Amino acid sequence: MQIACDIVNKEIGEQWRNIVIATIAIAMIAFPIGFSHPDQWRNVLYGALCLVAIVVGHARREVAKSYKGLVVHRVVKALGDGLTYRAESSLTEKAFLAMELFADTPTSFTSEDEIGGKKNNVSYSVHEVRATRREQKRTVVIFGGLMIRLDFNKNFRGRTSVVPNGEAVATGSLLGKLLSAAGRETKAAVRLENPDFERVFDVYSTNDQEARYLLTPKLMELVLEANAVRSQGTLRLAFVDNSLYVAVPMTCNYFEASLSQTVTPDSAVGELAEVIAFAERLVDAFDLETRLWSRA
Repeated sequence: MQIACDIVNKEIGEQWRNIVIATIAIAMIAFPIGFSHPDQWRNVLYGALCLVAIVVGHARREVAKSYKGLVVHRVVKALGDGLTYRAESSLTEKAFLAMELFADTPTSFTSEDEIGGKKNNVSYSVHEVRATRREQKRTVVIFGGLMIRLDFNKNFRGRTSVVPNGEAVATGSLLGKLLSAAGRETKAAVRLENPDFERVFDVYSTNDQEARYLLTPKLMELVLEANAVRSQGTLRLAFVDNSLYVAVPMTCNYFEASLSQTVTPDSAVGELAEVIAFAERLVDAFDLETRLWSRA
């Protein structure tokens, strides 16, 4: 992996040289034009900045291409046997909305970079997701990070969401009202027998009995443990259709290299190893002999 990182770092250096050369060339052309046409100085400056931005954007795309082609596949291979990677993600915006984990509905949604694996015949996947909402002149990030998906063998009877304590979900939002008006059952709060869990999370479900069945003591302890070591935000869980989704907030992108940072094996792996290990511990948290995993 170190060799791949060295190649990408060399590519970053070459792209920075290209940016410097292109910027100097643009400046050498723009300044004489600006001085000879003072009334057009602002337009010339704006045009020059746009050209520099295009050069920087091209450099970023080239580095990202090299990084994904050389480093990411090696990172995934290093994380565990049998793991797969693809740049496209199978997680759709429709699936994201069906989780009902956020009160706001995104106006922009992207999902990419999928890692897939299997443990005890249970398939899981990790997806990079970014959902934002445009409000007046600013963009609000609804969620940015990794989404873990565990695939069960049959559909759940209800829909269950676990969100940070005191935070609204679709039950009280415009989406919740629209669901109710459309005849879709809305969620109600569920009380559990774990005061530590309830101090951190609120649980909403259309089937409180199933929610208590799914949120076993072992699972709640695992989620609390994983959440306690995080500083970038609280985990969220959704049981919907035939999948368990876990939203893991992150501020960085582990599938792309930055022009401003040197790539190392440690920085490339980052928290991905912990996320993959957490996904596999989620599989272990469920009793594979129960009807939850059967096709009955």
